[in-house]
Amino acid sequence: MKAVPHRFWQLRLGLTAAAAALALAGSQLKAVSFGASVALGGAAAVAMAAVGLLVGRRSSERVREWTPARSVSEAVKTEVFLFLTRSSAYEGSDREARLY
Repeated sequence: MKAVPHRFWQLRLGLTAAAAALALAGSQLKAVSFGASVALGGAAAVAMAAVGLLVGRRSSERVREWTPARSVSEAVKTEVFLFLTRSSAYEGSDREARLY
């Protein structure tokens, strides 16, 4: 459930970094080649437009499905840590029975 939103996040981050690098390269090449500068600026604009499309495409339904799963995962992890540290409800000799 986490893989798809995480992949979209990585792709957006990569495209944003690429757009920044292209825009910087375009600004530095302006004195040498105006055409190359415009081309790199255009490529940066296309990369940022792709980021905008990816943000719009992100499925809120997948995020809604992932959020409760993450919540349950954190609750289970909390119980495991309490059990391992013999804390709270798991202090007594019947701690294994309480875990189940």
